[in-house]
Amino acid sequence: MIDASDQSKDGMTTAASARDVLAVNGLEVVYNRAVRAVNGISISVQAGEIVALLGPNGAGKTTTLRAIGGFASHENARIAAGTVVFNGRDVTRLRPERRARLGIGIVPESGKIFERLSVGEHISAMSSWSDRQTVEQVLSMFPRLRERSAKLAGLLSGGERQMLAIAMTLSLRPSVLLIDELSLGLGPKVVDELLEKLLQIRASQQVAVLLVEQNVDKALEVADRCYMIAGGQIVTTAPAAELRGRPDVWSLLLGQDIGHHAQ
Repeated sequence: MIDASDQSKDGMTTAASARDVLAVNGLEVVYNRAVRAVNGISISVQAGEIVALLGPNGAGKTTTLRAIGGFASHENARIAAGTVVFNGRDVTRLRPERRARLGIGIVPESGKIFERLSVGEHISAMSSWSDRQTVEQVLSMFPRLRERSAKLAGLLSGGERQMLAIAMTLSLRPSVLLIDELSLGLGPKVVDELLEKLLQIRASQQVAVLLVEQNVDKALEVADRCYMIAGGQIVTTAPAAELRGRPDVWSLLLGQDIGHHAQ
């Protein structure tokens, strides 16, 4: 069995250190005042670190990301307990736009671009909320966006849409980047290219990354640490290098023995 993370006296997974950019502590998220989708999870992301949040469909991964970004209430959900701490500041009750200004950037699974605007118009928008140097640095990482400047964003390939969404978020100069399903619907070569970009972003800008990803093998290639979630609870956490090729990881992700691991 994979080693579980440290536990506090009351059984709650602890997630705090002086180097944490992001610390989520005892987070509970409830939908429609009845359905508890996230049940007391604690995770942390340190400066310059890539952390993967893995688990089966419906485990609570996207809900966790949206709660961190401040979007839980947009889906008739609420944070019922716990805190989201960013750079030492409790941001649990702040609105999404305030969190974005502080440095929490999110690339959602859907609704990430304006399909009826051209790529050039997206770039113009980036220039309106960020300085020229930052925009130029971001675009230098995604030269294909300049080539597609006149094209409607809705007509871009899936990989190009992801590049545009990441570029827009990076132009806000985040300290932590939340990415939901980077590889969704994309071919292996495109996924490899995007993950390579992610490593470049981490190296050049020292942006911490929390990555929700269904492609487990690819996530483990780039992640430093991983949390595995099932039934709205963290059931395992370990360095990514320890999880590669482990059959019990696949057992968890396929929903087998979840009750045993969660105990």
